[in-house]
Amino acid sequence: MTAREGTQLDQQFDLLAHPYRRHVLHYLSKHTTATDMTTLASEIADRDTEQGKDMTRKDIEIALYHRHLPKLAEANIIDIDYEERTVEYTHTGQLDRFLDEAVHVDDPGWQASGP
Repeated sequence: MTAREGTQLDQQFDLLAHPYRRHVLHYLSKHTTATDMTTLASEIADRDTEQGKDMTRKDIEIALYHRHLPKLAEANIIDIDYEERTVEYTHTGQLDRFLDEAVHVDDPGWQASGP
């Protein structure tokens, strides 16, 4: 492995390091249109509630808006429309090969609700 490949792999794993980012990417990769940020927060809140976690949908939406979505946008994985408060999946490159596995290791029963 070259240094560049190692750096790319580190970046990909960093993007997948937080469960919110994993689930956002998984959800968006299954949908072909822009998704409302509130919808993403609700998806995560529903999953967290099932797992006995205590974050509110609003708290999750704030974390997505200020921390997780900008990080994904900076990596050119998603596009964010801050006026419309929507997010769209753009590209993952090699990230796809890790994404499904990472999400299912987190929660084998979790499925992003479809259109």
